[in-house]
Amino acid sequence: RCSDMTAGLARDLLAALAGLFGLGEVRLAPGERRRPRAGGAWAETGARAEDEACRHLTRAGYRLLCRNRANAVGELDIVAMDRGVLVFVEVRSRRVDSPVLAEDTLTPAKRKTLARAAQLFARQHGFMGSASRVDLVAVEFDAHGSPERVEHLRSIIDDLGR
Repeated sequence: RCSDMTAGLARDLLAALAGLFGLGEVRLAPGERRRPRAGGAWAETGARAEDEACRHLTRAGYRLLCRNRANAVGELDIVAMDRGVLVFVEVRSRRVDSPVLAEDTLTPAKRKTLARAAQLFARQHGFMGSASRVDLVAVEFDAHGSPERVEHLRSIIDDLGR
């Protein structure tokens, strides 16, 4: 009975956290998994950047569907809806004193992987033929670890192959 109560409390807590970030309910497709959080300072910075990106997107009116999804092709940081358009969001982060802007770290190979992962997600979740795009949210942190700049670039990949 205690384990049932604990499981119920855990479900309620997860639902509350999902509501806090505006996360919808998109179930895992066969072969899909949630990307586990890695340890260390670099992973912590990435997780904070994703949290900041979620706040930015929510304030901009996006409905967040899921985070950190990995499939056979690649990983998707955030999946959201923007006025009926399915949006796959790549999050990049850097320190503000870095010689390279966060948004400039997306390589052609990563763009290709993102497009393929987005296509597979759309196919697995019944979004084929729906309007979609890939956005990028760049987050730059100051020396104290506070977000100093959040830049949202829309439609960074021209053709998702639909």
